[in-house]
Amino acid sequence: MSLIVLAGSVQARVDTVLKARGLNLRKYGALHHVVATPGISFSELARRFEITVQSMHTLLAALIAAGLLESTIPHPGDAAELVVTEAGRALLRELDGEISAIDDGLFGASAPLEWQQLGDAVTAVAIAATRAAGS
Repeated sequence: MSLIVLAGSVQARVDTVLKARGLNLRKYGALHHVVATPGISFSELARRFEITVQSMHTLLAALIAAGLLESTIPHPGDAAELVVTEAGRALLRELDGEISAIDDGLFGASAPLEWQQLGDAVTAVAIAATRAAGS
């Protein structure tokens, strides 16, 4: 139960930052995935987010309409290529800074030792999960 309470509190802070910029966690994550994985398809993004391709199309259409993402089809019959616009990259830099500040406030050097240790443990688990997903 403690994890649920803690996660809810942290997510509420992050959601506030994202909402002020017209995003939610899925849209923020989608922008990061497109930056980190050039050429990623709509289908692969949908799989990563565990949503339908149709839902991913709707999510990406909102990012395109906001000017944060571009979708091009290089040649007829090719899959669409997604590119984060400069406005999208600038927004990600701002948001990453604000979200890092939340993280640092909770788990950084000025936090109580137990919170610092929790932050270190969560980071280690995230790294291990990323490695396991890549293998």
